[in-house]
Amino acid sequence: KVAYNGRYDYKQKSILVMKRKLTAMVLAAVMAVTSLFTGTVPVDAATVKWEKSTIPVIKNADEFQNVDGLYSQHVELYDRTDEVVKGYTSFTLKENSWVILSVNASMVESKDDGHKTTVEVFSDKTGVHRVMSLEDIYVSDDAITYGFLNKGTYYVYVQTLRANYGSFVGNVNVVGAAIPQKNLIQPKVKLNKSKTKATVSFENNMGIYIEGVQYQKGNIGKAHDYDNAYWWKLVLGSWEKYSVKKGYNPKLLTQKGDKYSFTVNKNGKYTILVRDKEGNRCSKVVTVKGIKTSKKK
Repeated sequence: KVAYNGRYDYKQKSILVMKRKLTAMVLAAVMAVTSLFTGTVPVDAATVKWEKSTIPVIKNADEFQNVDGLYSQHVELYDRTDEVVKGYTSFTLKENSWVILSVNASMVESKDDGHKTTVEVFSDKTGVHRVMSLEDIYVSDDAITYGFLNKGTYYVYVQTLRANYGSFVGNVNVVGAAIPQKNLIQPKVKLNKSKTKATVSFENNMGIYIEGVQYQKGNIGKAHDYDNAYWWKLVLGSWEKYSVKKGYNPKLLTQKGDKYSFTVNKNGKYTILVRDKEGNRCSKVVTVKGIKTSKKK
């Protein structure tokens, strides 16, 4: 309480409240800057030396199984210790890409596999803007995640600590690869002999990580890739289109072999939309021409 001549001085009280709020905001900002350093001892972002790694560029998700590791470190965590092992690396994308990341343990020498590894990817050196994350723990298989990242440099923070009251001696590996976004959908158009129809086909470059493919006539625009007013949406495991606006007619496609295809009888632009199992979407417009149109008498 702030008193003045026997009465509360509300002006002074307001100033104190504002000072407290300002202090809280400053503390929150400091915590945000150090958010990537979640170990027992925070590290000053300015002192971190980020290694440089090269992320492989692949044609499709099937090739991910054979790429070299993006980053690897040897970790020794013994029973009854609270030590945290940290690693810092970075990679650069030359163009907008769909990126796959996984983390695993290998060459484990300890009798226990008591570890927990967290991987966080940031778009800035200070570790404020997190764009991807995943976790590998002793009770699960290799962790994996994927999504779209824009052209630029990204910073990868790796933290391993002891878990399940056991020890861990082995290697922790981060594996990554990128498919340029422009190469995810590569449609080919083929006319039938009479040139009355055209078949549009394209390969599934997302592999087992794809979840839905659809198309419709017209240039819908990338701004509407996540807009359910234009596309089917997945609701509790089922595809629904009750929210699609009148005048739009997206159609779901089923994979046949390693490809998707659809047949049309009109020239024009068609938009293809693919979705991965994390809900990330990407579209491409294909132009169909050469179909003979019937002449009106």
